[in-house]
Amino acid sequence: MELSKQKIGEIKNKIRKLDAIFSEKRYLESLGSTISIFGRENEAEKIMNFLYPAKDGFSFPFVSVYGKSGTGKSTVVKFICDNMTDVFSYCFVNLRRTDTHFGCANLILENLDGEQVKSSAGINTAINNIEKQIEETLIRDKKSNFILVLDEFDVIFSDKRRKGSDFVYKLLTLVETLRSKSYWLCVVAISNSRLADFPLEERIRSRMDECDVYFPPYTGKDVLQILRERAEKAFADKVDDEVLRECAILSSAENGDCRYALQLLLKTAEITKGPISVSDVRNAYGQLKKDYPEEIVKTVTPHQRVILRAMARMTMLYEEEVFSTKEIFYEYRGLLFRKPKLLEYRRIFDLLNELENLGIIASVKRSEGRYGYHKFYRLLIPYHDVGYMVSKNWDAHQLEIVAEKKSWERSEEEAMFETIKQSKK
Repeated sequence: MELSKQKIGEIKNKIRKLDAIFSEKRYLESLGSTISIFGRENEAEKIMNFLYPAKDGFSFPFVSVYGKSGTGKSTVVKFICDNMTDVFSYCFVNLRRTDTHFGCANLILENLDGEQVKSSAGINTAINNIEKQIEETLIRDKKSNFILVLDEFDVIFSDKRRKGSDFVYKLLTLVETLRSKSYWLCVVAISNSRLADFPLEERIRSRMDECDVYFPPYTGKDVLQILRERAEKAFADKVDDEVLRECAILSSAENGDCRYALQLLLKTAEITKGPISVSDVRNAYGQLKKDYPEEIVKTVTPHQRVILRAMARMTMLYEEEVFSTKEIFYEYRGLLFRKPKLLEYRRIFDLLNELENLGIIASVKRSEGRYGYHKFYRLLIPYHDVGYMVSKNWDAHQLEIVAEKKSWERSEEEAMFETIKQSKK
């Protein structure tokens, strides 16, 4: 169909008609403005206990805030920091924009209003500049305490050239250097897994205290409260409470992700284009469920994408659905053959648990006789869908798998005939 000026006008009218049901649509967006925070009082109190400095500064160099996506971790930490600026200065950095240690250091510098350094200068120069920017900020604010919030902290363990322990060590050294100047720094690491579960060297662990705050999934009651407040701001007319209740029930049963509940309500409104009913919510839920896995896969780390590709490949090649951690680990290594800095077995185990928390894979325990019980994993999404999500070359890759499968079956058949032949002799 030709895209004419008239057609553009028709599309504009269609959008205006849809937007007429909204008052302020931004309140239904996952990154929209926060009005109030529900169901996180206990977690907020724990964080504040760690972040409220003693007379001689912070007692803990690192605080780990962890939990599944959409449980309010970043929102709560930001809210606390915004309301404790009388006690400390702070800087919030989302590390997801990069996947290297040097890139992380430059992102921190950028958010501290510092000038980024060139790669030729090296990461130590960047860390030194971070120290100077924090010191200048504290002098300007006439304070001695600083909070550095690093969201998506697991990114530092995705750098193929460096160990995550190296970056944590540099941050600990930064804390100590500032302390020698009577300035106190506390690093808040936000991620899906707690800091202690990451592959850190013992010399690093020994210098850190266990300061963890876990964010469990939202309950249906919490989600309903959030939806009520957001819907009141977002829609021009009042939304039936049964509609909001259905959104809360479906999202809580799925994964307790508040962002998912907001997406469901927004999707329902966009499809219905008028008064919303409970049946409209269920219809939108079916459609959103098809799209949601791809959005989740986009947020995983590069190594997790390789793990998913490995599971998709094995599912197609062996026509099985469930695989052990060891099988996935060896397939992962095969896909990254000759690539530097392969992750160790322990880290693959952690990444599989994170993928399970995101609802992309599921685990089951099986008895291995005298070897005890072991965890096995399976994809919750069709393997071919996963393949296209994680690999642009999945079509070509499929052909390779099919060829490998035929070769493998032929070898098995030849081996069987050879066995029969030998038995006849």
